[in-house]
Amino acid sequence: MENKRNRKWGRMAMTAGILGGILALANAACSTSTSPNDANSAATCKVTLSGAVTGTHGCLVAMGLNHTADTVYMGVTAAISQTEQFSLALKFPGTALTAGTFTSSTDGAAGAVVESQIPKVWDAVRGDPPDQGTFSITISGTGTPVTGNTGDVGYLNTHGSADATMPAIASSGASGTVTVHVTW
Repeated sequence: MENKRNRKWGRMAMTAGILGGILALANAACSTSTSPNDANSAATCKVTLSGAVTGTHGCLVAMGLNHTADTVYMGVTAAISQTEQFSLALKFPGTALTAGTFTSSTDGAAGAVVESQIPKVWDAVRGDPPDQGTFSITISGTGTPVTGNTGDVGYLNTHGSADATMPAIASSGASGTVTVHVTW
């Protein structure tokens, strides 16, 4: 049981770490922007959950490039209630955000898509064995790149969609599967 508990919290920590990196990149980019409306917001971002958890919610999306690691980061978050949170945090190798589709089987992809209703957790993970579930992200518009003073790049007004199938982490008390569709 301890190993399963560590796996659950390890994956949540990995998600939080990737989201933290994305938010730092987005903050660096947004700090050079003159308009608060440049960032992708809950007005244009929508998360739809089905299966073991259902609902449609507004969300926030951020994308950025860590230029020293040649890594593109993507994050989506929706604070649904005090006890329910949706997070998507992924990273892919790259030197710029490019249009296209990236999946959980893309070489170098890592990250997690997590739906949690404390303490229940459903997730799709790659890069934190054992991998489970699947995810796919399609970037249809790369938006406007904004370079921060560190050289990292945030991307404003991006467009795309993401899909994931998230099995339950049984040790959390969750059961079934959650399917998610995100658009922004």
